[in-house]
Amino acid sequence: MTFVYQAVMWAGICPLWLWCFALMSRDLYYATPYSYLDIRTAPLTFPIVTRAPVTIETGVHAGDVLLEWGGESLYGATDDSFTLTVASRTPPKHIAQVTLQRDGETHTLDVPTGSMRSFWPRALATLVFFGVGLILQLRGPPTNMTRSFVAMLLGGALGFVCTFTATGYLVHVRYAVLVTGVTMFTGFAVQSFLLFPDGEPPRSRWLRWLPAVLALGGPMDFLQESQLWIPSSITRPAFLILTVAMNLSLCAIVAWRYHGASATDRRMLKWILWGVYLAVFFPTVTAIMFFLEMPLGRLFYISIAALAFIPIALLIAVLRYNIFDINRLITLTAFGSILIAVLLVAAGVGLPQVATLAGAALGLPPVLAQTLSTITLVMLVFSTHKALSPWITRKFFPERWALESVTPRLLLQLQAAKNTSELFETLVQSLRRTVQPVALAAYCRVQQHWELVAGFGQAIAPVLKPDCEILARLRAQPSALLSEAGAAETIVLSQPYDMSLAAGFGLSLTLPLTHSNSLCGVLMLGRKASGDIYVASEVALLTAFAQMVSERLSRFEAEAMMQQTREMHDKLCRYVPGAIATALGEGHAIDPGEREVTLMFVDIRGYSGFAEGRDVREVFSTLNEYTGELSAIVRSYGGNIVEFNGDGMMTVFGAPQVLPHKEEAAVRAALAIHAIMPMVGEHSRSLPLQVGIGIATGAAYVGSISAVDRSIWTAVGETTNRAARLQTLTRELRAAVLVDERTWRRAREVCIGFVHHKRLKLRGMRVQQDVFAKPLEGQALDILRPNIQVAAS
Repeated sequence: MTFVYQAVMWAGICPLWLWCFALMSRDLYYATPYSYLDIRTAPLTFPIVTRAPVTIETGVHAGDVLLEWGGESLYGATDDSFTLTVASRTPPKHIAQVTLQRDGETHTLDVPTGSMRSFWPRALATLVFFGVGLILQLRGPPTNMTRSFVAMLLGGALGFVCTFTATGYLVHVRYAVLVTGVTMFTGFAVQSFLLFPDGEPPRSRWLRWLPAVLALGGPMDFLQESQLWIPSSITRPAFLILTVAMNLSLCAIVAWRYHGASATDRRMLKWILWGVYLAVFFPTVTAIMFFLEMPLGRLFYISIAALAFIPIALLIAVLRYNIFDINRLITLTAFGSILIAVLLVAAGVGLPQVATLAGAALGLPPVLAQTLSTITLVMLVFSTHKALSPWITRKFFPERWALESVTPRLLLQLQAAKNTSELFETLVQSLRRTVQPVALAAYCRVQQHWELVAGFGQAIAPVLKPDCEILARLRAQPSALLSEAGAAETIVLSQPYDMSLAAGFGLSLTLPLTHSNSLCGVLMLGRKASGDIYVASEVALLTAFAQMVSERLSRFEAEAMMQQTREMHDKLCRYVPGAIATALGEGHAIDPGEREVTLMFVDIRGYSGFAEGRDVREVFSTLNEYTGELSAIVRSYGGNIVEFNGDGMMTVFGAPQVLPHKEEAAVRAALAIHAIMPMVGEHSRSLPLQVGIGIATGAAYVGSISAVDRSIWTAVGETTNRAARLQTLTRELRAAVLVDERTWRRAREVCIGFVHHKRLKLRGMRVQQDVFAKPLEGQALDILRPNIQVAAS
């Protein structure tokens, strides 16, 4: 039955509206003239003027007899022929030459006419009414309330489309469409609010008949305009009574519904009331301006377009009441209304005159004085609004005030959180006090699982399924997901697990927590305890909180990774050269290759004799002190220890990082080692330890050598062999330090007191070498200088 009713209604109204809209568009396009005069026609006589508008200076008075219009006689004219004569005999400038008779005298006047193009706001209004009705029919919920709103909107569309010149049968068509539109609009407007919000009719029999009674305003309006059958002295008061009754009934019904409605239903009603307020406010302002004799121009006709706010607000209320914050919108509208009212009152009580007098007293031009007074008044209103706005928000919108007031402090607290537990605890407790959701849960990804880290509420699941629909949507688009009706981006869950989770949790809003563009957590909020919805401004603030939490989680993870890297580097440095550990920790590649380096070999003299007969722990302690001292010296001069082999040590200068003056750095390190050795382990022995040090400079292949279970970084080649042979030769030459010729030439300033040994045969080498030796005699402390700049760095 409902489908048949809808089909019949649309099949009858759509063609009728389209036809009338085509006629209206024709008159708008051609700017068809029309007369401002109301006339009475009779056969075999001239039309008589019954009323002339007082707002337009036409020069025609009531009682004048119209003889000619634009040179065409009006004898025997009917309403239709008079309309055609005005449309065809009026020049494009819309000023017609009219001949009339007044008090027995004939006068010829230039009478202005109207242009149908002035009614373009009505065309806009009828388009919006019809379009919104069509959208609600196709997209709105299939309830009796929606169908009533659709019928009301179609009635409004028919009422506004009847703005076209009509002759013949079109006059009757226009009246019929107008009566139908007004009847539908008044009757279904009352019925719609009686059915709001659930579509259930009222229980009272009298309320069910109220829409039909108030719908009589349509036929009564027709009888008043056409003056058929019933005189206007009866129809006019009856029409006014029905109009007042309908307005009062609507106010009473809306107040009744608002009092018993939930927070969400009240938000829907606020949208409708906001639209009705704007639709009435602008025409009212133009009426007040007319009363104050202020220039209007076309402002009155434009103000009619404000009627389009009614269907727009109705569409938002039914389908997308969460698209904006209606409370904030009402606050701004009230402020704008107060500003306009103040300006109108100021204009009405003579502000221009007062400003002119004040300007004359101050010696200012009148225009400047009026401008300054207007600016002062506007600034005063803005200052008042700025002072009262926090109080209004706190008084009438406590939830919004609580959330907005806590936002700066909460962001600072989240930023100052020291760990994950403190971070989520701060967020959860703040939202529990301000937003007051029935449940709240924060989940974080732990390896492949999603575990609960904070929250409250009875229906919270300890673990979130990793393949649920909510997580899939957030991975595809990491933005806020609204699960409640009325939002512009409401999601519809289809999987059984997600539907049961949302139902038990009371899920309304889900916020993603991201790290490196990947989903690492979610924040789920249940519906508000007040029953209200999450509006766009609240979602924006909550999204900012989620982003701050995501940033802090990323920071915690980065700090944890840095700490792990630092600990790994420290452990690695105990087993591999420090420069190698640093390069590996920073992710740099250790590229193998041939380069020029300076190699140094160190060996303790008489180590076997020293270890013989001593306790193992004493030997180990001495060696530990020995390697610690050598490592510190080598690192201070920029060298890298390749390996310790018992009492021996191999060090490379110039790899893996390039080291300028590597020869000088190696010699200085060798002299420092030679000088420090008498103090190593002196508490556990009677004779000081001595070392032999060999240093050679040249090409070597530096890189990692693969073993079965690890890689060993070292330097191999002829230079390595030469440095090792020089260290062995120190025994025969009784030298503390022995360097090859290339090292000596490049570090000559450091090699003071070195003895030149020419053409020595090194074991295993065919070519004889020139070497330079630092004798064992003396401690070499006198020739040590501060570390060179490069070595120190």
